[in-house]
Amino acid sequence: MEPKQGLKDDTAANSIAFACSSDRNTDLIAHGGWFGEWQKWMTYCPGDSYICGLQVRIEEPGGDDTALNGLRIACCGFPIDNATAIISTTSIVTGTDAAGKLCVEINEQAVGNSIEQVICRDFEGQLFVFTSTLTGAFTISAVPSGLCLQPDRRERITLASLAPCNGTANQMWAVTPVGGGYYRIRSTNGANGLLAACLDVYGGSNKSGQTMDMFDCNDSAAQRFKLDLPTRATSTSFVTKTR
Repeated sequence: MEPKQGLKDDTAANSIAFACSSDRNTDLIAHGGWFGEWQKWMTYCPGDSYICGLQVRIEEPGGDDTALNGLRIACCGFPIDNATAIISTTSIVTGTDAAGKLCVEINEQAVGNSIEQVICRDFEGQLFVFTSTLTGAFTISAVPSGLCLQPDRRERITLASLAPCNGTANQMWAVTPVGGGYYRIRSTNGANGLLAACLDVYGGSNKSGQTMDMFDCNDSAAQRFKLDLPTRATSTSFVTKTR
């Protein structure tokens, strides 16, 4: 926080720092204390919850500095067991075709086989089961084999293929709404840069038969997918704000 300036200037936040820590009240001061004492301004999500939303307020331009002067953090609780998990069977429509006629499919459902983009049809090989986990990530399994989708290798540029479900980080996916009914599907495995890799239609192609891969997340149409995915009814929110 900058010091109070009286009538000439508003007192406002001029830096925000986030940290993941289990050392509540013993955290390091942001920026090594360069911007002053921050301890009294620290705020935390309750135990067994996570930051799930952020809202800021910026003052209108005026005769002084325009600055951030409000911050709200939403904290969501995890479900207590898998009985409250979301389980949704859905097709995955790719965003490369404006008419929405291309879907993700895996025809030969065997270990090691990869998914591809093809014309949507009434075929069980175009159905996938999204199951939420206690961390909020999802597993994605194929119908009817029940095999799980994962990156081929622990690299950020690789194919996405089927493997026996094992509950490891390599089979966990963050499914994030990006507007217009579309979602981004990102690997949550942090190994070798994979954390920044999203499910992708190779080359952004709108052709049937195109391979699906993992590629740097870039918010392109090749990384937007339409799903029939409900929201988690078991999440609760706690709102905290800065002074």
